[in-house]
Amino acid sequence: MTSISPENPLPISPSEYGNQLRDFIDHEKDVERENNRETLTSNSLQTLRQMDIGFLPYAQPLGGIRRIQMRVQPAVENPDDVDIRDDYGLFEDCEILVQCCQYEEGEQNDAYEVVETLTGTIGRINNGYITVGFPELAVSQDRIDEANKTVSECDFVHVGELLNPTVFNREEKAVRGLNERVLAYFSGNRDVEFAENSRALRESERKDDELYENRNQSEAISRALTAEGLTCIQGPPGTGKTRVIVELVRRCVEAGLTVLVTAESHQAVGNILVGDSSDEDIDEHCLHYHKRIHGFPLVRVNPKHDKMSAFEQKRYGLDQPSISSPQSEGGIVYVSTNNSAARLGNPSSNPFDVAIVDEATQSRQSSTCIPISRTEKTILVGDHKQLGPERPFTPDDAGEPPELDFDAEESSFTHLYGGERGVYGNEIGVKFDQQYRMHTDIAGFPSEEFYDGDLTTAVDRTCLNNLQPILAYHVENRDSIDTERNQAEAEAVSDYLSKLVSVSGVSPNNIGIATAYRNQVPVLQTAMEQCDFNHKPILVQTFDAFQGSEREVMILSFVRSNSHGNIGFLGGETGERRLNVAMTRAKHHCAMFGDWDTLAQGSGLYARLRDYIQRTGMLIE
Repeated sequence: MTSISPENPLPISPSEYGNQLRDFIDHEKDVERENNRETLTSNSLQTLRQMDIGFLPYAQPLGGIRRIQMRVQPAVENPDDVDIRDDYGLFEDCEILVQCCQYEEGEQNDAYEVVETLTGTIGRINNGYITVGFPELAVSQDRIDEANKTVSECDFVHVGELLNPTVFNREEKAVRGLNERVLAYFSGNRDVEFAENSRALRESERKDDELYENRNQSEAISRALTAEGLTCIQGPPGTGKTRVIVELVRRCVEAGLTVLVTAESHQAVGNILVGDSSDEDIDEHCLHYHKRIHGFPLVRVNPKHDKMSAFEQKRYGLDQPSISSPQSEGGIVYVSTNNSAARLGNPSSNPFDVAIVDEATQSRQSSTCIPISRTEKTILVGDHKQLGPERPFTPDDAGEPPELDFDAEESSFTHLYGGERGVYGNEIGVKFDQQYRMHTDIAGFPSEEFYDGDLTTAVDRTCLNNLQPILAYHVENRDSIDTERNQAEAEAVSDYLSKLVSVSGVSPNNIGIATAYRNQVPVLQTAMEQCDFNHKPILVQTFDAFQGSEREVMILSFVRSNSHGNIGFLGGETGERRLNVAMTRAKHHCAMFGDWDTLAQGSGLYARLRDYIQRTGMLIE
């Protein structure tokens, strides 16, 4: 038995760590509620319909005020053919904002005014009907009468989500269910131990031989199989962490262990489950392939069709049998998002022998606690040099955040492992140092800037028809006052892509366009409509959305162009991680479009990137 002692223990007890994390979850409820209130009251209907927020417009009130029934507009849809959960993103127990509206001058047109705003809670949903309660009105009969009159006389109501408590309640329940050993790990009050001859190591055999030829990958597998309670694997871009996860799952199943595999997003779950599989070609480095070869049961928990590839949806999109009590016998694999893992047994019941959390640096500690609370051992896989959990804006109305002795917004991976600040430091994990994705000229800059020059290239990537693997286009557009859209840059990207596809022969399906700003996405998409790619779409997303993906060719649009070096969130630590993610999606060719004077003035990182491109690739003025 070997052990690793904490390097940076917290100045609190294990139980106090749990108390503070629950306080943080309560504050996050307030933040979510007030952010959604601002969103619902400051955006147009068209914008709200496109946002990731539950929203039912033009609902028709049908009953009394304390518990009122509403339905979708009969003129638009038959209420019996609608599911408000799936179609409008509203669920039972959601806190909602109800805006009572009247058409101006009594005419049914686009002009209306909001005459009353109420806060309620959804009680029951039945197809296109919802029942809503208004507990805030119970304070006085006069208030009830006044609101009842307003609702009965209004033409329609808009119903918007203030808070879906399910996510937060699951996290809080999971934190309460953490055992003393796990709380001691997170507070740094206990050594992390590794057994020399664990069951998983003893009763399974190597299969993916290439992994064991890589020293760090082999060490990571051994560490993960012998860890008694917790370990970390740092997988920089293209270093084969998904392949290692699959090998770990296979060996645990072979040893008769029950395994839970989770990630924060459905996209990351799908990557582990089916990878790049299609009907014609099954990805050998995904769980689905090994299910076919080795025959172990594989359960996809709570599948979401709109977030699954066509192949994944066909194989794993059906509703699963009841999974509230996972089968305890070994050799079964459950695959889930972190939050949906709450459906699997109760916290502290430990129905799983092993939990593997992928993209663990994208999950806040409270989210990761859900799978951790259901297992004997947890393996966290991620890279704290890429994007971390999204940090929401905190409005003034949300109140003061609680005083904590740790950063609850960072991931469990970063909290435990992340460099000099981690509770246990780098000794608790293994960092991969060979990448198999990028041309060496593309990988060179991220290696120097983010991985201390340790990231070496273990694959021979060729150039596409003598194209420079890395190049930059200088595009100025300083007359525009819009800081999140850049038409000139989009047109330059479109022109370049037209030439690139004809010269290189690369399929549009293997090209990705990533931009720093969400508002630039439709600008780029519109510009792409001018190109003739034989009706083959090119994926356009934000830098953040591309994390976990890869393409033969990546085109980056930085957007910002001004004379005073204002580069917004492209600067700072999060901006550095964003650049790391964007550059490292490309295998053969990465072309970057931006105002390089603005970028270099705004950050030394971009000044060094410009110098690197001029030395290694090409900067086109």
